[in-house]
Amino acid sequence: MYALETLTVDRARARLADAACREVFDYWDRLRGERAAPDRRELEPFDIAPALGDMVLLETAGDDAVFRLAGSRLTLALGRELRGGHLSSLWQEPDQRRLHELLRLACTLPAGVFMDFDMRTVSGRNLDFECVLLPLQLDGPVIRRLIGAVAPVQRPYWLGTDPLEGFALRKAAFFPTRSDALLASRQFRSHPVFDRATPRRTLRHLALYDGDLA
Repeated sequence: MYALETLTVDRARARLADAACREVFDYWDRLRGERAAPDRRELEPFDIAPALGDMVLLETAGDDAVFRLAGSRLTLALGRELRGGHLSSLWQEPDQRRLHELLRLACTLPAGVFMDFDMRTVSGRNLDFECVLLPLQLDGPVIRRLIGAVAPVQRPYWLGTDPLEGFALRKAAFFPTRSDALLASRQFRSHPVFDRATPRRTLRHLALYDGDLA
């Protein structure tokens, strides 16, 4: 069952379980100050050196995003190089369409994105991962870059020796980074990705859908 939630920035920060995701989030939050997003050119990666192994930098490409940087721990866990590849290639349908909509929200509101997903290894092991993606400006207010981190909630001893495959998005949230964007964020409810099925249950800012939503 897939769930999409709307959060505030503070509530999103409280959701993060991994230290690298929290460090990237806090660095981005410090840089932006009162703005919706910091400028890409303000980034100094060595300011968050402990998180570099899990960090990603993405460039938007239509309704997808391309890896411009992927940390060494992440590429080792996946068993392949990610630079130049598309973010959506890590998922299957219908998760690809869900990811495209989350990226659209990140760039248009703008908003940060939180994802909680399962990864299956080649040998059949399962591992919980989380991902946070945060908007960056470049040459004006249009969001064309995202900074974030992708990391396991726990780091088993075998991580990096048993390549990961079979990503499955379990739940996601977006958090508008402008105070006036929260109202506009309600527009996501009219998107066909979320209109194809009626939520089985609605709780405050949470909508639950059947796992086979297409």
